[in-house]
Amino acid sequence: MSLQAQTKKVNNLTVTAQIKGLAAGQWVYYGPAVRSAKMDSVKTSAGGFIIHTYIAKGEGNIYLFRIGKENIANTAFTMFVDRGEVHVTAGGPYFTDPKFTGSAFVVDDNNYKAALSSDATLAKTKDVEQKAMAAYQQKDEAAFNALRPQLQARQAEVLRVTKKWIAAHPNSEYSTVLIATSLARMQSMSATMEDFKKLTPEAKDNAIGKQLTVIAKKQSAVAIGKPAPDFSQENSNGKLIKLSDFRGKYVLIDFWASWCKPCRAENPNVVKAYNKYKTKNFTILGVSLDKNKENWLQAIQKDGLAWTEVSDLKFWKNDAAVKYGVNGIPANFLVDPHGKIIAANLRGEDLENKLKEILGS
Repeated sequence: MSLQAQTKKVNNLTVTAQIKGLAAGQWVYYGPAVRSAKMDSVKTSAGGFIIHTYIAKGEGNIYLFRIGKENIANTAFTMFVDRGEVHVTAGGPYFTDPKFTGSAFVVDDNNYKAALSSDATLAKTKDVEQKAMAAYQQKDEAAFNALRPQLQARQAEVLRVTKKWIAAHPNSEYSTVLIATSLARMQSMSATMEDFKKLTPEAKDNAIGKQLTVIAKKQSAVAIGKPAPDFSQENSNGKLIKLSDFRGKYVLIDFWASWCKPCRAENPNVVKAYNKYKTKNFTILGVSLDKNKENWLQAIQKDGLAWTEVSDLKFWKNDAAVKYGVNGIPANFLVDPHGKIIAANLRGEDLENKLKEILGS
């Protein structure tokens, strides 16, 4: 048998779509939903398409599926896929109100979403996030602040439901997906890594599990109690700023970006804490994951970020973010005057409560 025959890849993932009214001859692009990933493509037939592709063992990942390249509503969706089958049906146009069936990873995706939709508390507050974003965009601070307790209560309930689902499915690859995409945004990274450790090797046997394993190693270097790794980046005027320049003060290293809606929604809370404690040996060092300097500077001015801001404009490859194992924003680390990390991912009232604890009211 030739080496070529021995190494030939056999397609092991099939995605079948049935979409009402879909015209033949359109291109469907698909591939891992990560930056710079190579996208493959197939053409639609009338009313649907079929994708046959290969996923190596341990390389299941979140994939993007998009009809055409235009930014048109409902032309794309993302979902975690591995070796197996996915069946998509939609009433059109495109992926409007899609229904998914298929292999175990699809079943688990559906089951988790059913757990969220059946939760009575979440059902009562499903419009809160939309109202809060509208208030933020309209610069209605009073309306936004009035919604803050409901937002925090809703997030706490989503966190509870998600952690409960993960605990009941330690063998599921989808538990790994939820840890990376949901828990990492709602709780401290140390707590997230503790949840990840409880999963079985089978659940972690995918590209996302491998990424979390790498992050876990990096997080151990920036755990609470460890010295904060020094870094240097330029501020908006091109001056090189080092974290160690702030030694002797309590410093909140705040990772954010102008394009990050949760970051922008959290900024009023950070501004409030800064204004309250800036005269008590406390400051903030903002680290932006922007890649467009003009957008970064406009966001600083619009959100009233009066502290030192730096960026290397490398997007997710920001050197400081990589060093600190940041894989989701907003993220922050509170460093004491001796350069030791004493807290992380303080959001909402938690930030002000922590500062009150160490600096007084």
